[in-house]
Amino acid sequence: MHVGHHLGRFRQFLLFLQPRRFSGRLRHSARSQDPEGSFRPGAGRLQEAECVLEQLCHLRSCGDGSGAAQRRAEGADGAHQGSLCRTVRQLPGVEERQRHPPELSSARPEATMEASRDISGLIDIMAALRNPESGCPWDIVQTFETIKPYTIEEAYEVADAIERKDTDDLCDELGDLLLQVVFHARIAEEAGAFSFGDVVHAITRKMIRRHPHVFAVSDAKTEDAVTLQWDRIKAEEKRERAERRHKSGIVEDFKAGYLGSVQRSFPALTEALKLQERAAKVGFDWSAPEPILDKIEEEIGELRAALASGDKAKVSDELGDLIFAVVNIGRHVNTDPEQALRGTNTKFRRRFHHIETTLEAEGETLEGASLERMEEIWQSAKAIERQLTGVRTA
Repeated sequence: MHVGHHLGRFRQFLLFLQPRRFSGRLRHSARSQDPEGSFRPGAGRLQEAECVLEQLCHLRSCGDGSGAAQRRAEGADGAHQGSLCRTVRQLPGVEERQRHPPELSSARPEATMEASRDISGLIDIMAALRNPESGCPWDIVQTFETIKPYTIEEAYEVADAIERKDTDDLCDELGDLLLQVVFHARIAEEAGAFSFGDVVHAITRKMIRRHPHVFAVSDAKTEDAVTLQWDRIKAEEKRERAERRHKSGIVEDFKAGYLGSVQRSFPALTEALKLQERAAKVGFDWSAPEPILDKIEEEIGELRAALASGDKAKVSDELGDLIFAVVNIGRHVNTDPEQALRGTNTKFRRRFHHIETTLEAEGETLEGASLERMEEIWQSAKAIERQLTGVRTA
């Protein structure tokens, strides 16, 4: 077995211990379940460390029977192997559990599946992972609820790759998100609810139905006409869905009223935007951006009063009102508040990193620098941005 393979896994593991995002497989190791089903954060990390340590040290001492492993160990990878083993042993709990390492085979296990460009290959892999007899212990015990956080995380990582214009990473992250879809579909199929094929059928049927101007005969020729047609078809689908679920005895008490179609699970900024868009469809909206700016100033005044009162609940309430009004101004100028804030976050990261690297070059630290010096460097970062873009930045 190739030493570099295990070193690569170990490097991934070290990244995992740091506050950075990590691969989907290591993410599986991040949280393990005890016999009662509750999560034990970090237990998977220890197991991963032990597994890598065992295989690294085994290869170091045994080789692969041909001398190739020993020759590789004497190269770049091998130069760090002893220190890597020592590093892992220093992790809490590892040294004690390494006193009786399991026997390992030096033979490389043959893969029972190969990578494929066909979606059926991924579906087959998930079925194998969920196999109660021969599957992966982690994958077997997962439910809709336990993998939901990963699904949300993967969607954000797709957005992050797009934001960074990293198409290589985007391909990888889209694969991770697709895995989540296949995972949920597999769990549903095992429960007799629906299959991946049903998911594909539902979305293809929906897209064909919502685009009669493409797949059928329609008078909608302009963008506005297509939008009105889309909304009308969605309303019809909503009524049909409600009737179908009512006949099935499904009570939707959490979706009451006209705004019920706006999911509460959205990020708060997105939920606010969609609530406002939904209300605007029936005329409950500001006539122009200017009155919203007046509303924002009003909310700022109310926030000042709340801060002066020292009432934390009131402060929270007024802060929420202010943010909601700011979202409204973004909607009126066709600017997604979520994307706008992400852009500002990126700008803040970039400028703060400039502060950090400048101080480091001066032999100074963030902790030791004065606020005045950091503000000075911050302003220099803004000046650099103006020179590069020709745009005055805030």
